[in-house]
Amino acid sequence: MAATPQPRPVDFGLILARLEHLALTGADPEALRQLLSERELLEELDASQLLRWARCAQMAQDRDAAHAALETLHQRFPHDALGWQEHHALLETFGDTPGLMRLRALCQQLAPEHLGIVSRVPKPSPEPQDPPVPEAPFTRQAHMEELIRHYMHIFRGREDCFARQWVDKATGKSGYVPVREPLTPAAVREHLAGLRTYGIYLLTQSGRTYLGVIDADLRKELRGARLDGRERHTVRRELAYLLGRLPELAAEQKLHCITEFSGGKGYHFWFPFAEPVDPAAVRTALGRLAARLQPDLTAFHLEVFPKQDTLSGKGLGNLVKLPLGIHRLSGKPSRLLPGTREDMVRQLERLQGVVLNAASVLESLPPAAPVLPHPAAAAWAEDFPTLHTLTQACPLVAGIVALCRQRRALSLREERVLLGTIGFLPERRQVLHALLGDQENYNPHLVDYKISRLRGTPLGCRKIHALLESTRDLCPAPGPVRYLHPLVFVPGWRLEQAEVSERITNLQDALRELRRAMDLVHRFLPAH
Repeated sequence: MAATPQPRPVDFGLILARLEHLALTGADPEALRQLLSERELLEELDASQLLRWARCAQMAQDRDAAHAALETLHQRFPHDALGWQEHHALLETFGDTPGLMRLRALCQQLAPEHLGIVSRVPKPSPEPQDPPVPEAPFTRQAHMEELIRHYMHIFRGREDCFARQWVDKATGKSGYVPVREPLTPAAVREHLAGLRTYGIYLLTQSGRTYLGVIDADLRKELRGARLDGRERHTVRRELAYLLGRLPELAAEQKLHCITEFSGGKGYHFWFPFAEPVDPAAVRTALGRLAARLQPDLTAFHLEVFPKQDTLSGKGLGNLVKLPLGIHRLSGKPSRLLPGTREDMVRQLERLQGVVLNAASVLESLPPAAPVLPHPAAAAWAEDFPTLHTLTQACPLVAGIVALCRQRRALSLREERVLLGTIGFLPERRQVLHALLGDQENYNPHLVDYKISRLRGTPLGCRKIHALLESTRDLCPAPGPVRYLHPLVFVPGWRLEQAEVSERITNLQDALRELRRAMDLVHRFLPAH
């Protein structure tokens, strides 16, 4: 008679090794959570293994699993001093006073010889000159949970459903499938970590919306292809103009928006509301902004969401990918603008300063809103009101000014347009030095020299369009003019205002110009 095969003993060492691998690498969060939830394994582990289990749970930010492992340790190995010590430190770090009291009572019952460990008075705060204390895992967890709650408060959509993005890289196609359950903090965490990508349906079950979105997509013919110099400059200039001008126009309507690089075809401008509002009113307000800006853009197409006034009952309406996270098709991370790439916590912390729009703004939209500069441009508008008026009138000049304010290098043609327009303003020296002062190759003497070489009249609109290879139509003139150039849109501008400083009308002026020229030549001579 053959012997009955005996079951192979469980290798808890291997299980712990896998747990530690998952916790350290974050390779499979779902598998990690599943493994930590198997509490029956705790009864089979020895004291050192229970401590390892508890530490892995801390790394995974699973507070309940860590407590379960340590409490099992106390019950089965009450004389293990290190276990009491780590559990006390854990509760102390998290500021869990009731937990500390329970731990002390448990210790008094099971291992009174270790009461000194769990009764220890919390350490005083370090002196200012001490090095910063590293943030404890649970402190970070609590902070992250708060940030995610705030994120979900801003980006609210349909209550009972959201969407998951899918991608077929072989065919270059992507789309979304509905997930028929409420969006949870765990799903948001997955989205932010780049494990999955989710979108939200903008209309709630009652047919209202918390969000409006202007989607600015790069035109199809400009995506993915190798752009020539003209196209690159156009995209770069229009992008700088778009990112600055659209929030500025929104501020005129007393609307606040969040700007985001979507990771895909372009940029999202999110308009969050503090309460659910009528989708038609949102679309009207945002459509007005898009209609005002679209004629100035040739490289970007603007689209407003949501597109439905109500739910017909046959579908879920428009959805938009949630900000941050990864676009599954392009593989690029989304990020908030302005700013450079930051870690996820910093991105989420920036959202804490977001102002939610009031519903009353939509009810009181004026037919023609007064000009209210965006806060980022308020200082410029106050210091250089003529420049502000000029950029309001000419989107091509505004695009170049936006590049300067973003400290981006200018091409020779863009610099020529800048000098050929702003160089004819009365306060041209102050404005040009302020604009070019942050350029990497800024040379104040060279700027002065170029200003001194300006003659004649400002560059005409046709010439500017030709230099920048713009295909948009010329702006209609504000009145009867013989020569159309951007400065005719500046009220009160006269050519004599710009020429007076260069005009030589007497011997004193000639001597002043000669000295300036000699001084410039002297600066360019090599030093001996």
